[in-house]
Amino acid sequence: MSEADDKILKHLNVFSARARQVVFAARLKAGQRGGGMIDVGDLLLGMVLEDQGMMGNLLSNAQEGLGPTTALPLPSHSPFFPTGTASELMTRIEELLPKSEPIGHTVEVPLSPELQHAFDGAKDLQNMFRHEQIGPLHLLAAVLADESSQYTKLLQNVGITKAQVLKKLKGIKLDDNEKRISLELARAINEALAESKRVVEVVSEARAAGFEIALRLDGTIRLTRLSFQENTVQGRHILESLHLSLDFDESAES
Repeated sequence: MSEADDKILKHLNVFSARARQVVFAARLKAGQRGGGMIDVGDLLLGMVLEDQGMMGNLLSNAQEGLGPTTALPLPSHSPFFPTGTASELMTRIEELLPKSEPIGHTVEVPLSPELQHAFDGAKDLQNMFRHEQIGPLHLLAAVLADESSQYTKLLQNVGITKAQVLKKLKGIKLDDNEKRISLELARAINEALAESKRVVEVVSEARAAGFEIALRLDGTIRLTRLSFQENTVQGRHILESLHLSLDFDESAES
């Protein structure tokens, strides 16, 4: 395995099925235009194609030599890019990317340094939000993090901003580990109350799981997430069944 392939696989191991499709499309687009490297522009083209459900069209137009490879069956999703915006982006990005003789699908095409940096940034965002996998929006936010990039300016010109994408990422559900933490915390508090444990023990348990806890005069308990990455709690119905009131500290975001 080449060093370039190894770098790509290192990232793909934590990519969602949709993000893998984006990278696959980016490689095809880079080959079609004769790019010596897969660039950020190729990634954005792949992102728009996948987002708009156009992977089938890309495959059908691919050159000979692709073999039996097909797009993975993916769950339906609501497109992030409005149709008009997607079309405009495709046109403008293709105008920016240099063109040469097409490259065969079996030829190794490495990542550009800029794209490698974007992949690293997407990984950082995955960790920050504590998401289980890297998805297309993590990649888009990582691209937008480079304020000097011509692609960032292009995206901003059509109304796509980093703040907008981060807001969308913030709303993504917690992964299985976060669900487990939330449910275990609810169970621990329930047991503590049932056994009449000392309040200080309950507070210590909650803080260890990333919560601030306060008893209220009406007999309920208020939990406040201390970490911006953990500002959404799964299993809310379980906590509510225990008559626990949740309050999130949004000031941690800044």
